[in-house]
Amino acid sequence: MSANSIAEQLRQRIERMERDDFDAVALAVFRYQAEVNPVYASFLRLIGCDPRSVRNWTEAPFLPIELFKSQQVQSDVWEPELVFCSSGTTGAQTSRHYLRDPAFYRRNAERGFAHFYGPPGDYCWLALLPAYLEREGSSLVFMADHFIRQSRFSASGFFLDNIEALAEVLREGRETGIPTVLLGVSFALLDLAERFPGNYGNLIVMETGGMKGRRRELTRAELHARLKQAFGLDRIHSEYGMTELLSQAYADEKWAGNTIPPEITKYAADKLRQINAAYTVLRGEQSRPAPQPAAAPEQPQRPMFGQSAAPRPHVDAPSMAPAVPERP
Repeated sequence: MSANSIAEQLRQRIERMERDDFDAVALAVFRYQAEVNPVYASFLRLIGCDPRSVRNWTEAPFLPIELFKSQQVQSDVWEPELVFCSSGTTGAQTSRHYLRDPAFYRRNAERGFAHFYGPPGDYCWLALLPAYLEREGSSLVFMADHFIRQSRFSASGFFLDNIEALAEVLREGRETGIPTVLLGVSFALLDLAERFPGNYGNLIVMETGGMKGRRRELTRAELHARLKQAFGLDRIHSEYGMTELLSQAYADEKWAGNTIPPEITKYAADKLRQINAAYTVLRGEQSRPAPQPAAAPEQPQRPMFGQSAAPRPHVDAPSMAPAVPERP
């Protein structure tokens, strides 16, 4: 069976997967990647791991995320449709994740959110993501754009600097009882909280992304306390994601204070020791530079929310850089 056929079967298994299927599917994905992903195969070889000896997904070695900055991490040979890029300071090398099937990412993001909150289309989505909207290649913006398009509420949209317009939409949502998700980068949520505090009704405030150098760093407890007080909420939600991963995690404060089970702590510590030992060797190997995607074609400039008379006050997310690198 060809690698493409195996990959398609795995995608179908993942999309149909129930909780009890996870162990078997995860092990199958590991074996596929160990065979057809040259970066991962090389990593396994360097740490002395024989894929045939791995009997459970918990035995599968982690790939250091640093390699996403220097390598084109890709299973088999295909032309990526999109490239997700991590945020970084000016001049810093960023991670790149090459995407074969954007539709698969969208479906996976939908399913992950729906597991905790129900279908994303049932919410009005207000995305306050200035640090992410100001660059291209953000997987967070890509996900938010998809949820905005799924929403049955026309007020859904992105916001950059016009938080006054955002506050007005929040007030309208309170009056109409529309279930709303305010997904925001932490520093922008604090700006909103200081300028337009208030009880906005049926609202989920979901923070992500940290301060991005825009404000003093706070502990999560401090951040949540300020947001709860400003918006009259009993809990703040959090969204977690990484460029190097194609999935999201969610949490709210009902899990606060829970301890991590000791077996999980030991498992993570063992994996970190394994990675640190292997990465010493990896740093000395000549790496294959990740090809740079071609510049994105010019797109028509559209104004941000509140600056256009378009029927739907929502703008397209910045286009992802089209991935057309030449493979060496």
